[in-house]
Amino acid sequence: MKVPFTDELLVSAASARQKYEQALETQRQQKATDQQLLIRRAVVEEIETFKKQKKNKLTLMWSMHLEMTADKLLEKAETTEKIQFVAEANGLRRSAKEKRKLLPNLQRQLKRVN
Repeated sequence: MKVPFTDELLVSAASARQKYEQALETQRQQKATDQQLLIRRAVVEEIETFKKQKKNKLTLMWSMHLEMTADKLLEKAETTEKIQFVAEANGLRRSAKEKRKLLPNLQRQLKRVN
């Protein structure tokens, strides 16, 4: 079977080749876009990790502040001989203790990031 090479056939073949090249270019662009999305997600995750670390550090600082305040209240209770200050100090110490329980998680997260 012989197929004649007409102008229409040649134009159609050239057009098909252009469409194929265009499809390949679209795929390349899609891959590049997907790669950029992956990088962006990784950066966002890292930012979230740093935000969590900041929150944990603030929790630690708050815990230390609570303990210092509790110490001052206990000293005040000793000097004024009022039991009310002891109760307040105990409440602050409980809060500080809860905050301190978060520290091992912070240390694990810091090790993972480093």
